[in-house]
Amino acid sequence: MKRRLLIFLATLLMGMTSLPVLAAEEPEGHALVLMLGGAAEKSVSEVTSNVGPTASVEFLVIEDLLEIELGTQYLSSSYLHTLGGQILFKKPFEVTHNIELMVGAGPAITHATSGASPINQYGISFALDLMVWTSKEMGWFISPEYNYGVGASSERSIGLSLGLMFGL
Repeated sequence: MKRRLLIFLATLLMGMTSLPVLAAEEPEGHALVLMLGGAAEKSVSEVTSNVGPTASVEFLVIEDLLEIELGTQYLSSSYLHTLGGQILFKKPFEVTHNIELMVGAGPAITHATSGASPINQYGISFALDLMVWTSKEMGWFISPEYNYGVGASSERSIGLSLGLMFGL
């Protein structure tokens, strides 16, 4: 499973880098941006790592000041499966007319199943998104993350998501 996902992500990344970047046309603002891709996460305190699909929807709240992203991911390894969700409040920075950098943070929840005892973990996610629009309606993103768990099971992890985004 991990090997297939890594091959898929490598193929996706190679395909995204070969797409032409529009220099003459500036992408229009989108009411919604749908992001689909793959994610990997590694625990800071343990040796565990998980991979799986991720999906999120992002929308503009205040022009050049605030965007909100609602995201979910399903990550798994040989013995652990997690379903997570987060709300990120992000500040956009326009690098060029088709490249954006976003810094965000927000609450996150993860439901992990390992053996017979499922665990809910609450925390805060910090993310840095690089978004490249290759056309008016489509582009790609890469997003490193740091998750800081709070409460009894204060797990900390680092992660990386990458994939395609679609302006709606």
